[in-house]
Amino acid sequence: MSILKLSLEELTLALAKGHLTATEVLKAYRSRAELVHRACNAVAFWISDAEDRARQADDHLRKTGKVLGPLHGVPFTVKDHVMVAQTPITMGMKTLQKTGKKSRKDEHLVTIFRSLGAIPFAKSTMSQMGMTIGGGSPAHGDHGTPCVVPAEAAQEKVL
Repeated sequence: MSILKLSLEELTLALAKGHLTATEVLKAYRSRAELVHRACNAVAFWISDAEDRARQADDHLRKTGKVLGPLHGVPFTVKDHVMVAQTPITMGMKTLQKTGKKSRKDEHLVTIFRSLGAIPFAKSTMSQMGMTIGGGSPAHGDHGTPCVVPAEAAQEKVL
């Protein structure tokens, strides 16, 4: 089963039935995101606790037979302006990047997704303060918009 080709409905069902684990789904999505990042500088930050949260989701399902919520184990990304606890927030600005400060808490959107069982795994790059339609930022450099993944990379098999 190709994880990345599953619809959201198929993915959540496979996770709930234990046909897939949150850990292997996260691995597939992260591998694909790394491929896209290498092609177009798409990721500002990887969220450090994503693997732990995936393992916790797997443990919870194994021990209780119940999912954490309707999005149990589904990985997701957010733009760099969205706060994720213990993760830097730069909004594409070099000044904020230099401070090295990390968000103290999750933004409401992230809290809701987590409460539904989803797992944030990356923050994607954005133009400075979202003020332009693309091209890059002082904090993270140029990024491809739209991103064109090289043909050989697009054919690379990821789970």
